[in-house]
Amino acid sequence: MFFSCENDIKQINAITERKVFPTQTAKNLTVLRSDSGMIIARIHADEIKVYSDLKEPYTIFPKGLKVETYDKFPKVESSIFAEYAIYYDKKGLWIARTNVIAQNVKGEKLNTEELFWDEKNKTIYSNKFSKITTEDGVLYGKNGFTADQNFTKWKLINTKGTVNVKDE
Repeated sequence: MFFSCENDIKQINAITERKVFPTQTAKNLTVLRSDSGMIIARIHADEIKVYSDLKEPYTIFPKGLKVETYDKFPKVESSIFAEYAIYYDKKGLWIARTNVIAQNVKGEKLNTEELFWDEKNKTIYSNKFSKITTEDGVLYGKNGFTADQNFTKWKLINTKGTVNVKDE
């Protein structure tokens, strides 16, 4: 007599798959960041999940977030809103996705579907279609944009748009 057995690969994967669970979770959280005793940023999120026990630790904001930066608190210098975000601790990199809106102190407004914020290089950028609205008109970056982290100096990539020119 000969016997053999066969294992279903889906069952094997289900048994051996390593589940990753957050080390911390929080709801309705506001975090203040300071530098030399001065508040430089406020981050608000309805929900966060921190995964700190991994080789590449990260924090996700599954219900989105709002970030405000300050030159002198409480005067807002810039703000960013997104419906989803993730922060990679070691890289100092934020990725904001879905209905991303950024605004600066000059009232210029950015709309895009994905935005990267590199804290180490103090820049924000995207390679996705971006729209910037200024008091003079609307400009589009077909291939995204680059800017300083306060969104005060920016450049669109592959630009088109309409700008109102004042007649003097």
